[in-house]
Amino acid sequence: MTPFFVNDPYDRTIQEGQPLNIRIVTVEARDTGAAYNQIRYSLIGTRESLTYFAINDVSGDVYLNRSLVGVSSSIFTLNVVASDNGVPPKQNSTVFTITINHNQNCPIFSPKYYQAFIAENTALGTVLVNVTAIDLDTVAPYNTLEYFIKSGTGSDNFVIDSRTGMLKLARSLSIDTSGVSQYNIIIGVRDLAPSSCTAIEDATVFIQVQRNQNPPVFINDPYRVTIPETRPIGDIVAQFTVQDADTVSPFNVLTLTLVGDDDGPTYFSFDPTTRRVMVARNLTLQTGTFYRLRVVAVDGGTPPKSATALAEITILKNLKDPAFSPLSYTTTIDETLPPGSSVLRVTATDADTSSPYNLVSYSLTETQSNSQALSYFAIDKSTGDVYVRQSIYGDTSRVLVYRFGAACTDNGLPTQRPCPTTASIEINIRRNR
Repeated sequence: MTPFFVNDPYDRTIQEGQPLNIRIVTVEARDTGAAYNQIRYSLIGTRESLTYFAINDVSGDVYLNRSLVGVSSSIFTLNVVASDNGVPPKQNSTVFTITINHNQNCPIFSPKYYQAFIAENTALGTVLVNVTAIDLDTVAPYNTLEYFIKSGTGSDNFVIDSRTGMLKLARSLSIDTSGVSQYNIIIGVRDLAPSSCTAIEDATVFIQVQRNQNPPVFINDPYRVTIPETRPIGDIVAQFTVQDADTVSPFNVLTLTLVGDDDGPTYFSFDPTTRRVMVARNLTLQTGTFYRLRVVAVDGGTPPKSATALAEITILKNLKDPAFSPLSYTTTIDETLPPGSSVLRVTATDADTSSPYNLVSYSLTETQSNSQALSYFAIDKSTGDVYVRQSIYGDTSRVLVYRFGAACTDNGLPTQRPCPTTASIEINIRRNR
């Protein structure tokens, strides 16, 4: 009789780490012949199958005789031949498969928690963290991993590289109107086996966003200063002080620039490092007396926050008092000198460098001893010429000496500076007695 197999099929699934020489399956064949019923077993088939599997020729036990760890094949086909003890022997065969489960392990995150601190203006594409997982399977695709974002607050602002696990910024956080300062992103990972295995425990990424919350603030704005026109080039005129309440860079890193009004930047310079305004040109060569400068402070945010401060600079040009030289004047005239005739000229000068601050105006002052003098004499306020106002001959008091004073002021704006001392004038009259 021909042997026949019982209890087939013999298909089995084993783990990649199946121990060597341990029975996987027992193949059983029988022969009902009275004399030739002793069965022997043998394996035939592909070289790969015969490399890893063997059979006990008496018991029919199929076992592994070489480790499958690292072997990429997942299905082995075995052909078992059963032969009786006849001469020649009668034979029968059965074919079955052994499937190898290479995907014995699911991925595991290591570590499971990650933290990143970023500014809201961080560039798109910046790598924030690199999550990592391991899979103890030994061959691809069972140990090939794929990362993915599962959920989280604002997760659409981020993207993960499925191959490397690099979590990157996908959208600008500075335009996120929610103003969220922390994002919690849940990351999953799975292997790429035909029957994929996903990590049981997810990874969590905590992303702390440092936002540009405060604008710069100038202290003591506006800055009002008054300086003489004689201040030298390079002299410090004003010192700006500005602060930003943000505590992290670049939001508290300030850039200052000078924005002039009119001719301000022509005569004044600004050092953004020291934040000082300085004289840039000779102030005595210009006519202006008031300049306004604007300084803009911009922080490093995107978009930036800014503030503007004013420096109002008044130039004092009327620095000197006018002064008579000499301080006394004497002359003698005839009583018949006609009205309008010049008698003498008083002179005062002003050491200021420009007009109208160095121009002088004159006037006459009475004295107690000769109160009627100003009835007969007047002064040209521009030239200082003292002249006869009306006929002296008509003075019935027959005064022989007129004494009075001369005063002066400059033509400064907005205020005038007077001569600190008046000049004395004495006019003797020759009368026809």
